[in-house]
Amino acid sequence: MATAAANKLVFLDLEATGFEKPDIVQIAAVDFSGRNTFNEYITPTKDFEEGATNKTGLIRGPDGGLFRSSGAKISTRPVGQVLAEFVGWLESIRTHGECIVLVAYNGFG
Repeated sequence: MATAAANKLVFLDLEATGFEKPDIVQIAAVDFSGRNTFNEYITPTKDFEEGATNKTGLIRGPDGGLFRSSGAKISTRPVGQVLAEFVGWLESIRTHGECIVLVAYNGFG
């Protein structure tokens, strides 16, 4: 008798520059066990909408970098690098036969 592969739940949170064609500026994730985490910031290519800054406390600086509203600079990398690393991280926490199930935090606004 065939059995279904086990699922590994991964909780995902994205931060973005707003709602109108936004840039993703942070990918954070944790597996159900809480032992495996991922948290990386992405270099923004556009300014934040006011509502997004109010919610996240993040802004795009004059040099195009990412800053906390307190003025502290955040280390970032290009989106392609971070996405590739995220996919690699997902593969690294998956055991043989498991399916990764992404669960979005606040995924409906």
